[in-house]
Amino acid sequence: MGALIGDGREWRRELIGAVLVGVFFGLVGPFGTYFNDTVGVRIAFWVGMMVAGFLIYGPLLRLALGLGARFGQPIWFTAPLAVLVIAAPVGLMSAVVVVWLWPTVGPHMRPIDWYGQAVVLGLPLCALALWSRRAFPSQPRSAPLSTGSPPAGLSPPTPAARSFLDRLPPRLGRTLLCLQMEDHYVRAYTDRGSELILLPLKAAVAELGDEGLQVHRSWWVARTAVTGVVQDGRNLKLKLVNDLEAPVSRTSIAVLRRAGWLDEIGGPESNRRRTVESES
Repeated sequence: MGALIGDGREWRRELIGAVLVGVFFGLVGPFGTYFNDTVGVRIAFWVGMMVAGFLIYGPLLRLALGLGARFGQPIWFTAPLAVLVIAAPVGLMSAVVVVWLWPTVGPHMRPIDWYGQAVVLGLPLCALALWSRRAFPSQPRSAPLSTGSPPAGLSPPTPAARSFLDRLPPRLGRTLLCLQMEDHYVRAYTDRGSELILLPLKAAVAELGDEGLQVHRSWWVARTAVTGVVQDGRNLKLKLVNDLEAPVSRTSIAVLRRAGWLDEIGGPESNRRRTVESES
């Protein structure tokens, strides 16, 4: 749930953006508000409306994106649909405030007009918020260094790796197997299950350091999770301990060879021979 809520820096950044947009709208007076009152009143109105809209859109949009990702829906479908739904309470709020401030406006507006204005404002602001979250991914605090000794034969995890593992819910443990990109999220797989984390794959890989490799533009794999290599024509996949098969991009094959991954597990040709022999 923490991934859907976001962190304080993300909320502060979006709140500042809402205030700045409100000041801009107060100066230009969109939707006829330029003729309604003085510039000071317009700025106060638009800043208040944008902040209130931010407080409504913020949690509801995050919730909608999380639900959409869980059902496998792309963000380009979920986000506009969420705006169409959220625009209803925002339009109602706008109607109440405007009629209270400027009663003469009410008779000239229909419910569809209030709703349409909320949609027109909501779509670009939603796109701006999504861009902001991708351009400035949230970064958690690093976990404190452990004073205990690691188990025999295991190296202590790096602080960067622990910072990503701290994002996982306790029920999943800390044995990370792989990450799969799903729009603005990554699906983190452990030996106990999976969970969506609101974080771009690029940022997640940076936090994980040398615990594994990004083998595809949408996949990161832990070295200890690989059990074999599957070759289908010119395509290469890594077989993982949880029975998933992670695709390997052609540009990543050389990286895996230099890292010794393919040699240690026999290489694709060896694996293909084993597969053919088992089928015969």
